[in-house]
Amino acid sequence: MKIAILGAAGQISRMLTENLRKETDHEIVMFARNAGQRLDALNSDREKIIDGDFNDTDALRQAIDGADIVYLNEMADDTGTENIIKVMEESGTSRLIAASVLDIYDDVSGVFGRWNDSIIGSLPVMQVHKEK
Repeated sequence: MKIAILGAAGQISRMLTENLRKETDHEIVMFARNAGQRLDALNSDREKIIDGDFNDTDALRQAIDGADIVYLNEMADDTGTENIIKVMEESGTSRLIAASVLDIYDDVSGVFGRWNDSIIGSLPVMQVHKEK
């Protein structure tokens, strides 16, 4: 199985990559901005690093082509997300797992909700989602 991880330099993506390395023999494609400086391929037989952003459809095609599953770590940019879906459709890849931010609508209550807001509530990505 081939898994394309878009936004591979993010914390959750790094944990996913590590788990895939340890628990599977799947092919892993890691896609991120400045990926060459931020990521390492530990096994060149099954891991590939592609540098690009979600607006670079040629780089997205390289990452997604032949993938069985695409994991998308960030969905703040509508145009970028649309590009990813378009490239997936063109390549015949139909399985997408997407992660985004927690509590954009202040729906997490209590101590954890207040802690979460204090940590990420003012980040630009949160403001993009809250403004929609």
